[in-house]
Amino acid sequence: MENKIPGKKTKPTRKELEFVYERLNRLSDEKISEEMQNSKFPEPSKSYFDRRRIEFEAAKIVIAKIDEGAYIKDSNERRKRHWNRLSDI
Repeated sequence: MENKIPGKKTKPTRKELEFVYERLNRLSDEKISEEMQNSKFPEPSKSYFDRRRIEFEAAKIVIAKIDEGAYIKDSNERRKRHWNRLSDI
């Protein structure tokens, strides 16, 4: 059993993160906070949305790089994707 450290908040669950991430691009922090009050999620602190926005932006960059093949280890496959993108231009 995990011991709780006094003054430390629990980490958000996957469902909570999905809830927040779905709204970050279209709603203000205040609106998301209002919607969270109507759900089962705990009320966020002032710095909560700053952390979520940093995580969300980093995740978007990584996903874009995955989509463009930046993390492909096979150099032939990377080269092939590169030339395909150039030919599309």
